[in-house]
Amino acid sequence: MKAGLVVLVLVACLATALGQADLGFDGPQCTNTLGALGSSCRFSSECQCGRLEVDFIFLFDASGSMCDNLQAVKGGLKKFADALEAAQTVDYRFALLRFGGTPRWLTSWTTNVTYISTAVDGVTCNAGGRETGLETMRMAHQLAGDNSISRPSSLNGFDMSFRPGALPYHILCTDEDSDCPIKSANQFPVSQCDPCNGDQCEPPNSWPSSASNFWNRELANTFNILIGAQAAFAGWVSPNVGKTKFQYGPVAQQVGNFTFFNRTETIRLATAADALFANSLQIAMLRANLTARVYDITTINNPGAVEGFF
Repeated sequence: MKAGLVVLVLVACLATALGQADLGFDGPQCTNTLGALGSSCRFSSECQCGRLEVDFIFLFDASGSMCDNLQAVKGGLKKFADALEAAQTVDYRFALLRFGGTPRWLTSWTTNVTYISTAVDGVTCNAGGRETGLETMRMAHQLAGDNSISRPSSLNGFDMSFRPGALPYHILCTDEDSDCPIKSANQFPVSQCDPCNGDQCEPPNSWPSSASNFWNRELANTFNILIGAQAAFAGWVSPNVGKTKFQYGPVAQQVGNFTFFNRTETIRLATAADALFANSLQIAMLRANLTARVYDITTINNPGAVEGFF
C-alpha cells in the first residue's frame, strides 16, 4: 500500500498488519512473523515458509450514527482487498458481519475480491440502534450462549467458522460503546436487560469504578474467548462516548512508535494503562501477548495517519 492513499477506515486499520516487513515475508527464511511476539509461533503456518493464514472478520456498526463513516469503510475495504490480492503474501479470507440491531452475516467466507466489494457496496446504515460489538464478537466464534446470527437465504448451508490454524483477525468499527446483548442467553445473567428500555441497555455511569457483575462478566467472557482463540483485534472507536474506553481500550494511553509486532511497545502500553482500563479488551489481550490496538475514529482523515502504520 502506498503512503499517498486517501486515509480510509480499513486502510488505516490494516496497513501495519499486512505490510510485508511486519509479517516477515522477507524470502525463504520466513522469520520475524507474528510468532516473534512470544517464544514460539502461535500457529504452525507462522513457522513455515509460506503464506500466513488470516481470517479477517469485518464487524461494522451499521446503525444510523455511522452513516458517514460507512462510506469511508466501503472505499477502504475495496482498496485493501485489491492490494491484498495483488500482494499474494497472505492466505486470506474475508467475511462481513453487521451489527447494530440483530447481528447479521452479509457474506460467506470468501477470497473473491469482487464478491466482498459488491457486498460492501450494499451495506446501509439503517440497522437498529442497539450496538452490541462485544456480543457480536463472541457469536462470531460460536461460543456465546446463543450463536444464531441471521443471514440471507443465499448463505444458508455455509460454514462460518474460522479455519483451524488461521489467525482470527477482528476489525471493528463503531462510534458507540457496547450495549447490553441482543440475545437473552448472551446476557450475564440471562435476561438481565430484557426488556431493554432506556439506560438499562447501557453500561451504568458508575461502572467500572463501582462493581457491576453484569458488565464485568460480559467483558471478561469476551476477552477470554478471543484469548483462547489466539485472535487479534483492531478497532476504530469513539473513545469518549459512554464506556467505550473501558470496554474496547484506552486510546489516550497508547504510546508512540507502536507497531502491531513490536513487543517492547506492547508491554509499555499494557504497563501504562490505568487500573480502570486493565480489563478492557485491548489491555487483556496485550497481557496475553496478542495483537490488540484501538484508534479514535475521528482521526481517520488526519494527515499522516496511514504513514504512521508502516
